[in-house]
Amino acid sequence: MPGVVSFGCGYSIEGIRVMDAREQSDTMVEQSKQTNPSTDRAARWKPIPPFPSLRFYLLKALTLFGLVGIPAGLLSSVQLALSVAMDLKNKILPFWYYSPIAIEIPWLFFTLLAVFAIATSPWAIALLIRTHHPISTMTTSTLAQYSPEAHRILQRIAQESAIPLPTLVLIDSPIPIALSYGFAPQLATIAVSQGILTALDESEIAALYAQEFAHIAHWTTPLLSGSVVLQAMPYLAYIAASRWGDRMAFQSKRSFRFAIFGGLLKAIANLCGLAASGFYGVYCGVRWTGLWLSRSRTYYSDRIVCNGTGNPNGLVKVLLKLTQATRKAIVANGFTPMDLELLEPLLPINLDESISTRKVKSIGAVKIDRWWEINQSQIPISVRFSRLMVTARSWQIKPLFKRPEQPWNWTPSASVRTWAKPWFWAVISYGVAWVLWGTGWVTYLFGWNRLAWLGSDYDLFLGLPLLGFGLGTFVRFNAFFPDLPALFLRADDRSSPPEYLITVNENDNGLRPEQVMLTGTLTGRSGIANWLAQDLWLMTDQGDYIALHVTSKTGPFGLGLARLLNQWSIAECIGQSIVVSGWLRQGVIPWIDAEAVRIGSRLIRSEHQFATVMTGAIGVAIGLYIAL
Repeated sequence: MPGVVSFGCGYSIEGIRVMDAREQSDTMVEQSKQTNPSTDRAARWKPIPPFPSLRFYLLKALTLFGLVGIPAGLLSSVQLALSVAMDLKNKILPFWYYSPIAIEIPWLFFTLLAVFAIATSPWAIALLIRTHHPISTMTTSTLAQYSPEAHRILQRIAQESAIPLPTLVLIDSPIPIALSYGFAPQLATIAVSQGILTALDESEIAALYAQEFAHIAHWTTPLLSGSVVLQAMPYLAYIAASRWGDRMAFQSKRSFRFAIFGGLLKAIANLCGLAASGFYGVYCGVRWTGLWLSRSRTYYSDRIVCNGTGNPNGLVKVLLKLTQATRKAIVANGFTPMDLELLEPLLPINLDESISTRKVKSIGAVKIDRWWEINQSQIPISVRFSRLMVTARSWQIKPLFKRPEQPWNWTPSASVRTWAKPWFWAVISYGVAWVLWGTGWVTYLFGWNRLAWLGSDYDLFLGLPLLGFGLGTFVRFNAFFPDLPALFLRADDRSSPPEYLITVNENDNGLRPEQVMLTGTLTGRSGIANWLAQDLWLMTDQGDYIALHVTSKTGPFGLGLARLLNQWSIAECIGQSIVVSGWLRQGVIPWIDAEAVRIGSRLIRSEHQFATVMTGAIGVAIGLYIAL
């Protein structure tokens, strides 16, 4: 029987009281304060055995290759798109001919760039932090005043790992920040904000520092620090372009008496918007360089924390308090701080997961399909809790949560398979390309020349995957976008929207799309920094945050094009009350693929369906063009 889930603190459906994640965190923290110290941590415990190291070494090697290969792949993708566009133009307009663009991938440059990013990471990341928050060096004796246990654990890990103690840095900020960085243990740094030290008790501070030092001992900080420095290059350009563009747009409104000068400033602002959108797109691509390692290293660091402290419950309480404090800071700020977004691979928790709330009977009650972690910098907090509670039970400690472990399942759920159909079809088509290519060579060896041309047609390896991606997009359409009720949003309907129910099928991990209509306040970044609508959240009337995805007929970049044409944008409505209809989906965090957004009497259509059809059609057309 489907479970009933609601959004809203203390909201009841059919007599069932459902606690939200924020209430659960508060309750668990209060319960943890009342826990008997003798049952809160182990007096004696059997250490968790080491995990297989070969996989970890391979993962670090793959991350090192990604620091070079992913930026090179982005450049290669741009080159391919421009080449296809030029080739199409030459066939449509042959009298105006341009030679196809051919750019040799500068592998040496990208290799040196990755080495530069890793080598300069101690100073580059310190500069990034200092730009937003004052920092100061903290001695181990000062740390001992906050937590003598933390001082002892750092000494023990340093001795067992045969590495020097890292530099300790105190960030003068109430925002919860904790990270370790540097390209070698001799130049490694653990930076923790004053807000965290104030919020945590002695055992929790020890668990936090043990976790960060474990990252250093496992040599994951050089790779992830280099990844963050690489991400900072386009991200800082995105920040600069968006701020400069906002300044120009503001000045253009003040120059209404001089139409020519105001128009010039507006044009400069639009160019800055295009540049900021492009830089953010590059950042999103480079971000993938460290995601897998950032998630995987958590398992290894948690083992060291548990073995060193005998207190898995302490680490759980650290994560709970970090989640609460991060959510409070983001809500007070009104949007995700840019410095936190950039440093997220080095932070202990996911920022989006901290601000979004999932209303279930308890944390981990609804199993999360682990495939949804693929674009997250950290594993879901409920998954992490379940693993720590398994350790607590094995050490005869009273666990804070009574939930079974959520192991990785290589078989994705039906909803994940539906979402991934375009990629699945692309992989199958790539295999078909290999079969056809091999058939061409076999026929050539046997003298059957009618099909021998397939052995030299390397365009199949690009054209068929694009064709498969487009066909897979069409195949998943109906299941991905179920019909919305006719009563949802009409431009002339100003009445209050009806209440809604969301039914979650527990056998499908709660990931089945549900048709919803919600009211709330639009939050997120304003101005050019949000041209792509990448930071939009719906704050419901009950105080919950749900990620909001809107798009145009030509995709996210079409939203920027609308701004160039001086069309109205949803980002201009930050802080206003809105009504949203669309498809609610639940992965690591809940989000809504909006179908329409109503602000007063104005209605904004989000063209997810049209953009999906266009994406499929373009994939099929370009795939056929290249393959044939």
